[in-house]
Amino acid sequence: MPRRLLFVFCCFFGLLPAAAVQAQERDPFSPAALMQAPITEWRTNGGSFSNQRYSPLAALNSSNIAGLKGVWHTRLRGSGNGPQYSGEAQPLVDDGVAYIVTGADDVFAVSIDSGDILWQYTASLPPAMTTVCCSWTSRGVGLSEEHVYVGQLDGQLKALDRASESWNQGNILWLHGGAPVWNTPAVDPQLGLMYFSTGNAGADSNGAHRAGDNLFTSSILALDVKTGQYRWHFQQVHHDIWGYDAPNPVMLFDIDIDGVSRKALTQAGKTGWFYILDRITGAPLLGIDEKPVPQEARQATAATQPFPRGDAFVPQSLRVPPEGVTLVNEGRIFTPYWTDAVAIAPGAGGGANWPPSAHDPRTGYSYVCASDRPFLYAGIDISDEPPKPGDRYTAGVFLGEAM
Repeated sequence: MPRRLLFVFCCFFGLLPAAAVQAQERDPFSPAALMQAPITEWRTNGGSFSNQRYSPLAALNSSNIAGLKGVWHTRLRGSGNGPQYSGEAQPLVDDGVAYIVTGADDVFAVSIDSGDILWQYTASLPPAMTTVCCSWTSRGVGLSEEHVYVGQLDGQLKALDRASESWNQGNILWLHGGAPVWNTPAVDPQLGLMYFSTGNAGADSNGAHRAGDNLFTSSILALDVKTGQYRWHFQQVHHDIWGYDAPNPVMLFDIDIDGVSRKALTQAGKTGWFYILDRITGAPLLGIDEKPVPQEARQATAATQPFPRGDAFVPQSLRVPPEGVTLVNEGRIFTPYWTDAVAIAPGAGGGANWPPSAHDPRTGYSYVCASDRPFLYAGIDISDEPPKPGDRYTAGVFLGEAM
């Protein structure tokens, strides 16, 4: 990894209160330590349990950033370099070692000082595996004092010993019906709650045989960190047929509303809205209204959908129809479809996808990597026969971007 990236991790010492520094030094993986902004390490994907990716860095600024140079580079021994792989994981850094996973689910431990590969775990996933969605990829590993955790594309969770190449077999986490977790959860140690958002329902594009809201898909959930007990949920999209899964990680911060400090949770959705909830109760802090939406009986569509108050950060309709396509309902969000192609904005790749958002607690501003990408949707008729175990099952097609 280039030193210019690691410089962010290595210049924080002395910029935080002494108590926070001592907590991180005494027990670096304690909840108190992992709630603090990173000092010399980067032990979670979000920088801290709050997923803010905020750094109090002062040594790096606009006057000297042009002088940063790479000091070494390394090759990850041919892992994840084929056309089917995506590199979407950021490294975790602890005790002079960077831990990185490739799109092939191979994990590498790399020396920060030299770039040498200290050890490598090879997942050896079947090349012909057909259940992978959206290219072969991984969003990162988890880290503890003793283990590196990797959730694999074959549905297995594995714990790797940080000091050798040994590993322990995890549970098989496969369930049918969707709602995968595409992101790193956030944690509030004071409340004892863990927060994350989930993916869309399956079959993705045909809701005919899954009537109802399809809980807990396309939702934000809070669980008790000690027991795993359900605390609350908020469903962003009922009976999702548009691929509006929620891959953008949730963020935690406190905000003042009408002079009262509130514990907030936010998530930037593929819908193009910024969902702002009370992280104690899950109730909307700024108001989210259930509104009627157009219906398609063959899709068993939901009668209403949640509409957050305020502006969307990407367009939610189309002004100009794509060539050769008749515009339906002005291409608005939540427009239903069946087997004929329908253009809808935003599309399954629009709004806020996997690139994480960030929050600056000094200014109160949040930053979203937004994408204006309308899609052409079409469903396909499906039989009552369930898919065979391991078969990919979308029951529809994305016909490309409607631009």
